[in-house]
Amino acid sequence: MILIYLGCAVALFLGFRIYTNKYYNPYTLTLIYGKKGCGKSTVAQKYIYQHYKRGWHIYYNKGDSRFTKGEAIDASRLWEVEFKPHSLLIIDEVNLLWDNRQFKTFPKELGEWFRLQRHYKVKVILFSQTADADKKIRDLTDTVYLCKRYFEVLICCTPYTKEIIYREPQFAGDISGFIDHYRKLSFGPIGCRFCWLPKWVKYHDSFADLTNREEANTNDKSISPDRLDSSRNSRWVRSVLRNRKNGRQKAIVEKLRRKKY
Repeated sequence: MILIYLGCAVALFLGFRIYTNKYYNPYTLTLIYGKKGCGKSTVAQKYIYQHYKRGWHIYYNKGDSRFTKGEAIDASRLWEVEFKPHSLLIIDEVNLLWDNRQFKTFPKELGEWFRLQRHYKVKVILFSQTADADKKIRDLTDTVYLCKRYFEVLICCTPYTKEIIYREPQFAGDISGFIDHYRKLSFGPIGCRFCWLPKWVKYHDSFADLTNREEANTNDKSISPDRLDSSRNSRWVRSVLRNRKNGRQKAIVEKLRRKKY
């Protein structure tokens, strides 16, 4: 008898999900927080791979060139990019692009784009180490995930949804008003997103293009010799260092020549 009731409940639930699925909006704005080294980039690669297999068009910031699938774009000027319908946009380390302390330089066109991104049929997933991304972006997020890594190999993302609630006065002289409130959507492990690190880490290297990402996000042209690796721009890096070395040698020769005469 219990099995019959359970089967009816499952059938009703599945029927309800199938009926309401046509009203589901897949083009959401998601923000994933997590300390450095917790596996955010691995989770990003998992999202890219899964959506690519489903036929989505993949875009990512040009500084995140370690991702192997998709098209690199200039994320600082999103409103100028012509996204194809049914697209996924991945932006890693979003706090380096749009810091909350630099809110005065936040482009108005960018804020309008994030407000209308679902109309462009673009799903956006942002990753950040801290909660210091621009407030205009944080206020528009549909879901926030807290990313943690357990036993070094299991990555768990706990979901939270933002709600606007009315806050009653708590004491005499207190001011009431509407505030943002984050409600947890999971019950224990139920509702969380998991990522098995050994399965997905082979698809990317977090350190392969670190120099390129820093240049794209900070416009810093300085190159350190200890960052030479097998990246795509290693030849260019070596040429820069070689030119610097030649320049220093020329300066030394010129200095000795002046002392001689």
